[in-house]
Amino acid sequence: MCIGISEIYAYDWIYRPSLRVSITWDDNIEDEPIDQEEDFFLTINPRMRMTGRGERSTLTLDGSVAGEVYREFEEFNEISSVTFNGNLDYNPSAVTRFRLPATFIFTPSAETARETITVGGEDGVPATAQITRRADRYIIIVGPSTRYTFSERLSSTIFGRYRTTQYTEDLADLEDYVVYTLGGSMNYALTRKTTGGINASYETFDFERENDSDVYSSSLSLRYLYNRNVTLSASGGASYISTENQDSELEMVGSARCSLNFERTRYFLSVQRSVDASDFGNTVTRDSARGGLDADLSRRLEMSLNGRISRYESSDGTEDLIIKSISVQLDYKPLEHLTLYLRGSHEDQDERAVAGEDLRINRVSAGFILSARLGGASPRQRE
Repeated sequence: MCIGISEIYAYDWIYRPSLRVSITWDDNIEDEPIDQEEDFFLTINPRMRMTGRGERSTLTLDGSVAGEVYREFEEFNEISSVTFNGNLDYNPSAVTRFRLPATFIFTPSAETARETITVGGEDGVPATAQITRRADRYIIIVGPSTRYTFSERLSSTIFGRYRTTQYTEDLADLEDYVVYTLGGSMNYALTRKTTGGINASYETFDFERENDSDVYSSSLSLRYLYNRNVTLSASGGASYISTENQDSELEMVGSARCSLNFERTRYFLSVQRSVDASDFGNTVTRDSARGGLDADLSRRLEMSLNGRISRYESSDGTEDLIIKSISVQLDYKPLEHLTLYLRGSHEDQDERAVAGEDLRINRVSAGFILSARLGGASPRQRE
């Protein structure tokens, strides 16, 4: 792979700045199972997306910052996230494609913990006090991949990924870790509408203290284009997990998805089962089902409705969490560069392994998005 500085300098750049501002009501601002407190908070989220296109490559840079200001819980007033995404898409030939995506996410106060400390009391008698410790979180993900097309029917993809999660404080149950992934797939067009694939990957989880794990996965996949409106896809396979302090396990994994796309409405329904290693030396099985609807109610008004149910279950029985959520959003576009939106959501978290840890969270948000498109050829000129 060789991309010259002159090619990048000659890119046709498009700049898409945007600003999202919203006010949200949350009836459980601290995510507590009991004694819930509600509050309103203001979110300000500027973002800049840059796309440069050359003869053989495309470079995308996307950065955003989000800050929150609370009416009552002023201790939560802070920058809530800093995110940067970059991706290089390079096509050195008609049969080869190389991609290099990278992500950086910084989340201040991502985790909190209440601790009891000893302080000086009266007459030399020690006293105790409750304090809240906060840990910032850094996530870095880099995942290069290359695709080679052997023929009109046969293609292969090889990919790797590096992910690290780091915390600034040593709180209970928090641990820095790194995940290395290497995998590949081979896809073959069985017919004009049907594509089959073979997939395999290897992951190693390197935790800071102990309980490192290796995960070997393989699966078969099938994608069927029934017509231009209906797409069906499914995969099934197994994951073999080897950990330091537990016996190895073989778990079945898989997914299925149905997509319906019509002129004014779009639907999807998907189910998935996956298995991951955890820093406690056990495995976590994730079963989920999701569904959604997007509808163009008019030329300026859109609606989206999404629902999800997930179950997270650990192999040692210390976690058995069921999450049910539903959300609805209305987007109204009175002007080309202005979108107004209203969003409501409800989430239930039922923890079956630990009593008294169930959560109920309701949120309602209203806001606007200002956006612009600068540089590059206009859509009309490109046509």
